[in-house]
Amino acid sequence: MKTIKFAVAVAALAFAGCRSAPPAAPEAPPPELVSQDLDVTQSLTSFKLSVNGEVKSEAAATVEQAKWEMVVEGKVVKSGEMPLNVAIPAGGTAPFSVHAEGQYVSSPEELKALSDNGGSILTALRGDLIVKTASGKTVTVPFARSRDIRTPRLPRVTMHELDAARYSDREANIFFRIGVVNPNPFPLRIGALDFKAEVAGKQVAEGTRGQGDTIDAAATGIYEVQQSVNEETHGPDIKKLIKGQLLPWRITGVLKGELFEVPVNLEGTVKLNVSQ
Repeated sequence: MKTIKFAVAVAALAFAGCRSAPPAAPEAPPPELVSQDLDVTQSLTSFKLSVNGEVKSEAAATVEQAKWEMVVEGKVVKSGEMPLNVAIPAGGTAPFSVHAEGQYVSSPEELKALSDNGGSILTALRGDLIVKTASGKTVTVPFARSRDIRTPRLPRVTMHELDAARYSDREANIFFRIGVVNPNPFPLRIGALDFKAEVAGKQVAEGTRGQGDTIDAAATGIYEVQQSVNEETHGPDIKKLIKGQLLPWRITGVLKGELFEVPVNLEGTVKLNVSQ
């Protein structure tokens, strides 16, 4: 009889203990991305991809690093890791940025072929954020963004504007405004524009313009060449040339820059205006 009473008492105590134990706290949901965007920075020979976004976490955590892959036209062309060490407050968000650089070309021949072919390429930056929570748990948060980017184009050299004025029957001035056209959606740095100017088959000027200049995206850089045409440049034929009121001209040379040399060969005829 005593044994039965003792067993009942133990069971009662055990039941009471179970009823008084607090329920286990639910586990916080894992960190997650709340936004991500892809930014692209281009130059004539290379490009940079950056995924920028925000990570949310219910528990305090740290985005320790990112493991990434750069993908071009469906193929992984580069991969790596980068430290981040971004703290996320409990119940809050924190920004992150992962970036990688790639190259379109590495030779003048490749650049010219890419420019001639035109078109665009599909690029992507993808990978995982390595997040460590305050409890010591490590969580992997994937990210991925892609975008088509237009392939680079070589610059063009044009005759942007041309004018000529007669000052006498033995002298005229000609004004060449040479245009360097940047057809790209990014600024373009040029090395130099080397040129020679001819009027009626005689060289009247040569020189260099635009050393180290940067031409804005989808813009044209203008370089002026002003030169007199007179007896010194054309001898006794100058009177006949000016009397005809039409001056044949030609500009030759080369535009130099990173991995390119664009030949210049422009020609035409300009009508003389009478200077007051």
